[in-house]
Amino acid sequence: MRLLSTPREDGFWMPGGFEPHRGCLMIWPKRPGSWPFGAKAARKAFAQVAEGILESEELWMLVYPEDLQEARELLAQIPTDAAVRASTFFIPQLSMRDEIYVSKSRHPVDYVVLDLRPGYERDLPLLLDYYRKTGWQLAGSVQGYVALFAAPAREAESPPSSPAP
Repeated sequence: MRLLSTPREDGFWMPGGFEPHRGCLMIWPKRPGSWPFGAKAARKAFAQVAEGILESEELWMLVYPEDLQEARELLAQIPTDAAVRASTFFIPQLSMRDEIYVSKSRHPVDYVVLDLRPGYERDLPLLLDYYRKTGWQLAGSVQGYVALFAAPAREAESPPSSPAP
């Protein structure tokens, strides 16, 4: 099929960064041909850029379908009768249970699901540090996307809360 017009002729253009816009779209680095060494350095840089963008506008971070499928398989490991605390993005996928709470809830739970994408979970470093230091076990993760923690027994204390604004 041969195109009969150009994108410009069809009214499309690439707006300048200074022009009004709703937000920014980023694609999480993954392709081995584009990102050597498992994209580790690129992901760190992308996270820093994303945090900067989120200070002033919306951000949509696209992930690859295989990462999404791997995340679904990870979440499927959580027993349906388990109490879960989760980042808001994952709550709809876990909502078929009796006890599902937002990640900063103080309810005792069996599992915690955290969104690892930049800007999706406020105070993510603080929460990760808390769960590691209080004996929670990393039950699985999808690189840069989601982490699943299992409670050591029944949780004794609540996660840290953000300081008042």
